[in-house]
Amino acid sequence: VIIDKNNSVKSVEDGLTKANSDVMIRYVFDMEIGANVGKNSKKGPRGYMRLNTAKNRLKQIFKWLQKRGINDATNATSKQIMDIFRDVREGDIKTIKGKKYSGRSSTDYAEVFSSFWHWWIRVNRKDRKDIYDITEDLNKQKEESKFVWIIKEDLEKILPYFSEDEQVILMFVFDSLIRAPTELMSLKVKDIFQRE
Repeated sequence: VIIDKNNSVKSVEDGLTKANSDVMIRYVFDMEIGANVGKNSKKGPRGYMRLNTAKNRLKQIFKWLQKRGINDATNATSKQIMDIFRDVREGDIKTIKGKKYSGRSSTDYAEVFSSFWHWWIRVNRKDRKDIYDITEDLNKQKEESKFVWIIKEDLEKILPYFSEDEQVILMFVFDSLIRAPTELMSLKVKDIFQRE
């Protein structure tokens, strides 16, 4: 990204119109330093992982809008946004692999767009411009968690089907409540200690 002396973005994000690219990059830069965040939001800069996720989701939403002839997301209407997210939920808009977005994914996208739009409202308020909240009717409610758990008695019933090493790992994961495989694989010897 190249920014000139007037703080204008000179390069365009791949696949986006100049207007969409500019506003997305401006949003990400503001979130990186913690500028124009909501009054109920945590103050301060956002982490790079969160910024990257928000950027990628926002870019995808802007591409969906562009396919419908909306080349500047800041000019989108409430109906246009509602139509996009209805099509995501119902499977008319599919993932890159051609599959339907999960309910959780569509909610995550809606939350990212809502955060972007509320940022846009705050930025314009500083310039004394009123922007209508086109996201107030978006469904941002998370679907019920599909977390699966096991009780100790059930774990003890299946342990004999595993090798001795696997049993140790299973009992450790159960007792420590860490997630396998991600947290388990990143565990180091220095992370293990005995409480006194």
